[in-house]
Amino acid sequence: MTRFASRLEVTIANGGDGTTMVLRGIIDEFASLGAHVGELSPPLTVDLSAIDFINSEGVREWAGFLRAALDCGRVILRGCSEPMVLLFNMATVAVDGAEVESLQAPYACTDCSVDAMVKLTVARDLAQGSDSRPPTFPCTQCSGSLRFAGLPRRYLAFLEPE
Repeated sequence: MTRFASRLEVTIANGGDGTTMVLRGIIDEFASLGAHVGELSPPLTVDLSAIDFINSEGVREWAGFLRAALDCGRVILRGCSEPMVLLFNMATVAVDGAEVESLQAPYACTDCSVDAMVKLTVARDLAQGSDSRPPTFPCTQCSGSLRFAGLPRRYLAFLEPE
């Protein structure tokens, strides 16, 4: 069997206030996230803003890593990319027990039709969970308004408590 190099870049920074882990790229069967658990100090903040793709083997890798990280203490998920949000909505095991601080959401301008991903902070922008109406933002291309381009109840369903 040919062994491919991981297409995931992992950066870990330990400080007095816990660990920040930044993941960039693709989470797949070569990600080896579990190998990093021993380097982590709680609380753990995982930045998922640069995750481009996660495949089925990557879901297993991520879920195992999350369980191990939660066994060590609090886990905060920051900047969850669209592929991660879609995963969280399909498989709650991929987010259960973690605190979602912020996520990226699809937006479109009502005037110039530009598409954008906007970072939403859960506590500030989505206080009502999936019942929240995501805020509008000024378009960076024209004077129009960027509005959430989806169904909030569907895209934000994973924020609802069981």
